[in-house]
Amino acid sequence: MTDTPCDSHFSKPLAIRLLLARPRLFSSIAIGVATTWLLPDALAQHTVTRAIIGWNVGAILYLALAMLFGSTHERMRARALQQDEGLLAVDGGLDFPGAAAGLR
Repeated sequence: MTDTPCDSHFSKPLAIRLLLARPRLFSSIAIGVATTWLLPDALAQHTVTRAIIGWNVGAILYLALAMLFGSTHERMRARALQQDEGLLAVDGGLDFPGAAAGLR
């Protein structure tokens, strides 16, 4: 039996597969977090303001990257197969903060 692209994809660790499946998402998150940390005090003195600015930078970057790099039908199908396995990780990452905020 020959190796198909899907077989070689699943041979990598889960964390690596998630990063490779969503490069735009994780790079946008990293730049948003870096913006939050590196923002000068003169621009934002409060932690909440820094977090909102970082969130906005990451979200705008993600949308810009998504619009700039259009895809063919075949590429979208391949990306959907890669991203399918990480659905629980992303969904859990979004549900936990929402639940924690609701408990407050």
